[in-house]
Amino acid sequence: LSLCEVCQTVKFPNWKYDVENRPHLPERKGQLVSVDFYGPVPQGRGGVRYLFVCLDVFTKFIRLYPLKSATTKACLQRIMDDYIPHVVKPETILSDHGTQYTSRKWKNGLNELGINVRFTPIRNPQSNPVERFMREIGKACRIYCEENHKKWPELIPHLESWVNETVSDATGFTPRELMYDEDAPRLFSELLPTSPEGTSEQKAIQVFARLKKRAEKREQRRQRGLCKWNPVVGEEVLAEACRLSDVNRAITHKFARPYEGPFHISWIVSPTIFEIFDEKGRIRGIFIKGALKKFRR
Repeated sequence: LSLCEVCQTVKFPNWKYDVENRPHLPERKGQLVSVDFYGPVPQGRGGVRYLFVCLDVFTKFIRLYPLKSATTKACLQRIMDDYIPHVVKPETILSDHGTQYTSRKWKNGLNELGINVRFTPIRNPQSNPVERFMREIGKACRIYCEENHKKWPELIPHLESWVNETVSDATGFTPRELMYDEDAPRLFSELLPTSPEGTSEQKAIQVFARLKKRAEKREQRRQRGLCKWNPVVGEEVLAEACRLSDVNRAITHKFARPYEGPFHISWIVSPTIFEIFDEKGRIRGIFIKGALKKFRR
């Protein structure tokens, strides 16, 4: 049974592989900006249904753009017309594999601006730092928009201000202070803890050291109870499948196979990230080790 191909693709593993986390540790503002979409949500004032979220990973400074449609053109326009002139010019932009970001227009548009493009591994949203703030957006909307879901656009300016003017646990400073090198006014400043003073260079050193220390602690907690596995080029593996329900076709994701394959490893991007291809030599994509599973014959 352990060698049956069908059994291997339908069975969830009862263990977790040892996946070495490689945290994003930028050393300065603008070095890495993480982006994603929140939505679709009920249409609000102005016909907006999506929220384009931009996070500077070093400072934790967030920018929120309500949009009518989630298109490449809309994203590029916000980056060129607002983010670069009013926030910072990114060196690299990190995103998932949404069609807005995998299009040639997205890559060419950013390259023309001198911005590099990076992608997270397939079906591994937690590797995108902006996901943490997506949960905060959802929580705020549930609290303040419970009675009228269409009022969410009115909350966005306040939410952006709350995040950027609150001391971050990760850095020890407010995002606005790190981004603009200024002390932003904060409510209840006499009661709330204030961030330490210093030059922008001193603050950057403190922030990097703090981010690195927190990443090391997360890795120590995560390492408990994991199985060792180091895939090699050519090894056969299964990959997590994208399971979707379709009412019209009477299909439920609950009955779909959680894994697809087998595939072969073609390139070891890093000790935790791998590119795989199918039996016909077609590239399937780049996956994190946690989304792969050994295939046995």
